[in-house]
Amino acid sequence: ITLIENRIEAACGFLSKKLQPGGYWEEYINSAGTSNCWATGFVASFVKGVNGIDGVMERGGVKTFLSSYLDSNFAYNDIAPRDGDSTNFGLLALYTMGVDVVSKVNDWLLYQHPEGGFSTYIADDRLALGELMGMEHEPDFGFWESPQPCVSAVSLYTMQKLHGHTALSTRLETLTRYMVEGFRDDLWEAYWWTSPIYTASFVIKAAFEGNSESLQMVSSRAIRRLQQEQQRSGSWGDAFTKQSSFYTGLMADALCSNDSLLQANQDSVKAAIHWILNQQLSDGSWAGSDAMRLPAFRTKDLNCIVDWPVRRKSLNVRSTEFN
Repeated sequence: ITLIENRIEAACGFLSKKLQPGGYWEEYINSAGTSNCWATGFVASFVKGVNGIDGVMERGGVKTFLSSYLDSNFAYNDIAPRDGDSTNFGLLALYTMGVDVVSKVNDWLLYQHPEGGFSTYIADDRLALGELMGMEHEPDFGFWESPQPCVSAVSLYTMQKLHGHTALSTRLETLTRYMVEGFRDDLWEAYWWTSPIYTASFVIKAAFEGNSESLQMVSSRAIRRLQQEQQRSGSWGDAFTKQSSFYTGLMADALCSNDSLLQANQDSVKAAIHWILNQQLSDGSWAGSDAMRLPAFRTKDLNCIVDWPVRRKSLNVRSTEFN
């Protein structure tokens, strides 16, 4: 057995132990509570097809858990209102599992705005969101209801996957234009995350999944920019965790998502994978990064906030990562 196969087996063992009896994983604690639906969709969308994990998910009921939201709404957890992020990953994960998700597409498209981008929340859910956050008297939730590149990047990748099965051509064109026009300084913003690597990783995968030359062009520029930020160790990070297994994994995954990308970026990928293998802990996991943040919904310029403390409650903080 090779070193990589051994490490994959250890990681699958960790995920198996952390899978809850109801068929879900939990991760991140913030003012909205602990995530189960979003976390499960996120994890399942990445690991489906990995040797050893498919059986774990099948026996553990992950498909059944996520499929139950097709008849209701995908959300951060069972007490939160529906949201675009959880819907992205729920649909993406179920699609990779071979589930027909076409019936949920129209609900998903409610999060797309006229300019093309997707938001996390929509105006129809203000009351439920206010009750969850203890802010019942807020007239709106500002930037939480506005299209964000990080949400839109995952929507773009999901839409590329679903494109052949649904009539999404016009929606895809509008979303692609939004992402190309939102490209600034060779990167995209990441509203809910501590590094633009999050947004870029999904745009890169989407660009080379589809055939948009303009999207592939800006994605190539983003790759060159981010390669300049790769540490000598092979890792990537953010302002708080200089060497982050989360962001290094996202970049390695993006650069391995297409044969031509992998061929053109072999040195970066090899260095990243070498670093990832060396950082795995004895239980099969990796050190956390506390990479998700929860901005105050009326704060426009997030760059003006220097300190993002890790807290289980409050706004303008990073969410607590516990798994």
